[in-house]
Amino acid sequence: MIAFAFAGIESISSPQDKYFAYYDVGSEASMQMALKDLASYVAAEGPFDGVLAFSQGSALVARFLQGQGQGQGQGQGQGQGSQFHAHQHQHQRALPLPLFKCAIFLSGHPPHHNTGSTSTDNDSASSIMIPIPTVHIWGTNDELDPKHPEQLSSLCKSDCRSIFVHQGGHEVPNSRNADALTHTIHVIKRALAAISV
Repeated sequence: MIAFAFAGIESISSPQDKYFAYYDVGSEASMQMALKDLASYVAAEGPFDGVLAFSQGSALVARFLQGQGQGQGQGQGQGQGSQFHAHQHQHQRALPLPLFKCAIFLSGHPPHHNTGSTSTDNDSASSIMIPIPTVHIWGTNDELDPKHPEQLSSLCKSDCRSIFVHQGGHEVPNSRNADALTHTIHVIKRALAAISV
């Protein structure tokens, strides 16, 4: 879908520019279409060793993986929380589990539900944990979404979750901060070694 630029990239864009987005944050129908498209891609090309997601892409992948968690028996009987995932679970039903061995989230968002609320805004939805090892990398100076990465990490199992917080903003660590880039590479390598990819 086409979307306007998010805050934080004004220096490289104009207010009139339009960009691609995975889904419309305010539309559950748009989210369901994105989940269906992702499920179709994984069915055709997967399974995969892992998935790497940044910002809004993290919210999509997290919601997709919550559906996988529900398929493994988590969140059953949770009432409204189960309803949130009913449609996406249909998309994933025929897919082999696990769909990914691990997930790496950069400046991640927690999953959106219904009209743009995040799963941490709804106790039932947030009870469905992401069932695979995860890596979470974000910046302490992220002015766009300062609380979202930590909220996302709370939806992942603590015994197989790795976290690295750098001094940057809403970004992928890069050569401008060699120390952050080095630590990012190391935490990802450790996570991959743990699952023997």
